[in-house]
Amino acid sequence: MQITGTENLKALHLPCYAILDGNQVTINHEGCDDHSKMIAYVPALMPDQLGDPDFKAFYGVEKAYMAGAMANGIASEEVVIAMGENKMLSAFGAGGLDLARVEAAIRRIQQALPNGPYAFNFIHNPSEAAIEWGTVELYLKYGVNVIEAAAFFNMTLSLVYFRVAGLSAD
Repeated sequence: MQITGTENLKALHLPCYAILDGNQVTINHEGCDDHSKMIAYVPALMPDQLGDPDFKAFYGVEKAYMAGAMANGIASEEVVIAMGENKMLSAFGAGGLDLARVEAAIRRIQQALPNGPYAFNFIHNPSEAAIEWGTVELYLKYGVNVIEAAAFFNMTLSLVYFRVAGLSAD
């Protein structure tokens, strides 16, 4: 079976029809007059139509996509800023970096995206508790309120501290 017109699959803003004619399937945006040959139809569907509206509202994004937190800065400032400028969430890969490098990333990302959206990775570091605590202190100091917690097998004091910082009895 031969399939033609697959380039039409890239035009998400247009409806897509699959038409069977003998041994050939044609993908187009117009359909055909003989509805018995139509084997599939997908309506126009833009990426911002996908995803949970509550997720989008909570994180201030237009598209329910998240990228990042690849450790050692692989999910870099550039990735986080590019995603944020396009109203998508991304987490800076802070795991494995020293505190000065994480602080520099926080400053750069917050300068580029003062109203977000952005997140930072918070990776469990059982062999270097001071780095884990230092990361929490940086996040609290700079008002980072969206983190992606990684590699935690159990709750740790630093993770709980981040979560409850700022709470008060009332």
